[in-house]
Amino acid sequence: MAGPKLDQQTRAGNLIGGLIWGATEQVGRRERSTWQRKNFYQPERLEHSGRAGGFPFTTLSRSHVGLVIALTPRGDEGPEGLWKQFGPVDIFDLPEFTEERFRLYVEGVCVYYAAGYDLPSPDFIKIFRRALRLWREAGDGATRSAVRGAIQALDEWRESLSQ
Repeated sequence: MAGPKLDQQTRAGNLIGGLIWGATEQVGRRERSTWQRKNFYQPERLEHSGRAGGFPFTTLSRSHVGLVIALTPRGDEGPEGLWKQFGPVDIFDLPEFTEERFRLYVEGVCVYYAAGYDLPSPDFIKIFRRALRLWREAGDGATRSAVRGAIQALDEWRESLSQ
């Protein structure tokens, strides 16, 4: 039986795979035969394909979605070797994620978060202070924990509005 971590990984892989498929596959091709047999299933627009190892959702034409995927460079033998088939892989050093950059990030996310939930503008300073505290408590200084802290602070704010 698959555990929660495996389920999350599968969903993430399906999403990325579906985005890549929709952005890169030839127009009109709506099925994939990866097991030496023809797949006759022709799903409707945005219907789940029902196929494991294929693509989660399909459309009649290309989606033209741009993808940015961050990888730790490991040379052509690593994951970027696989991604090169979809276009050039730009390698560059990211600047340090400082407290000031985190403040700018939280400020921008607050606007989209409030709009996404149709909420009033949040008290940015209060949200930022809570997010910064959560990031510091994580203790790893990672961008991932900063983003998680910002979203948690925003979720707490949204929940406080309904109390």
